[in-house]
Amino acid sequence: MISFDNYEFISEYKNKTLNTVISVLPNYSKTEISNEVLFNFMVGAQLLISSDYADV
Repeated sequence: MISFDNYEFISEYKNKTLNTVISVLPNYSKTEISNEVLFNFMVGAQLLISSDYADV
């Protein structure tokens, strides 16, 4: 099991039921490479995780 102790911002989502996961394509009009994933939960909460190429 994953410990959420070091990720306090995500702890509010750990007991919510995940509904859908949507992968968002990068914005090709920009020069930077990015990727985003949107998590939709059954209670209406959303969590967007975004990463730039520099983060990898």
